[in-house]
Amino acid sequence: MEDRSEHFNFASVIQSITLIVLEAFLTFLLKSDRQSKRLAQNLIHQQALVEIRTTFPSTVVFVTFTSRGVLLDAKQPERHIDAVITATFKDMVYGFFTAPVSSLRRMKIDGPIELIDELRVLMSSFNLQQIINHWVQSDWFKSLL
Repeated sequence: MEDRSEHFNFASVIQSITLIVLEAFLTFLLKSDRQSKRLAQNLIHQQALVEIRTTFPSTVVFVTFTSRGVLLDAKQPERHIDAVITATFKDMVYGFFTAPVSSLRRMKIDGPIELIDELRVLMSSFNLQQIINHWVQSDWFKSLL
């Protein structure tokens, strides 16, 4: 019985570390990319809480948009969930790195229609490929050359 408890604690620690690193990375990207920040303004203003459910592996993460950045939590905050995104883990990863239309279409989003539209627009723009393109086209990057 003790082995199972130790395994659960270890998995919980790994999940917490992963969420902290991912939270810092997403916040950095959101704050450093003007277009993504602009697209997320309404979500930030609303302090939107989005539940993300993935399958294969099955996990649930809660994302809160705040003026300080993106907050990720494995436990549901004590407030109303504004939207729920359900997708396979593979589609979530592909969506974040390249945002192919096929992956974004397979993601199911439940919530108010305005929030769903805002999340879809943000997801299509807030991916590594688009952010790198925005950086390369920025005056800051051009000044380095």
